[in-house]
Amino acid sequence: MRTITLCFFISLVLVFSCNQGADQQSSVTGIDKLASQFFNININKDTVLKTLNGAILDIAKGSLSSSDSVVQLEIKEAYSLEEMIKARLTTQSNSQPLSSGGMLYINAAGGQQIKITKAIRVAVPTKFYNSKMQLYKGEQTAD
Repeated sequence: MRTITLCFFISLVLVFSCNQGADQQSSVTGIDKLASQFFNININKDTVLKTLNGAILDIAKGSLSSSDSVVQLEIKEAYSLEEMIKARLTTQSNSQPLSSGGMLYINAAGGQQIKITKAIRVAVPTKFYNSKMQLYKGEQTAD
């Protein structure tokens, strides 16, 4: 009887916690929950970066433009379904979900203004290769 009561109570708590307003963001999820990695690079030199999770970014000289010759990039990675859910990341096109082999967030750090002027080559680690997957440049929204 105790087990049934306990299960009922836990279910009740889950139902009420899942029915909170959709506009409330959980403090447990969000892109800020992914670890940030910071890299200082000289935009006037060819640079190859390797992230903690194994992504390789090949940034050729002149790929970035800035008023400073040394810039700082912030990079966040999400490769597993768990990381994507934790960060509230989704991919969709025409309101249809897309399959994802992983996601990288690359941004200027420290308030710097950086513009990408040439393509940056990126290699993402994977256990399974799917030749039909393509690069998808997403848009960050409030939710």
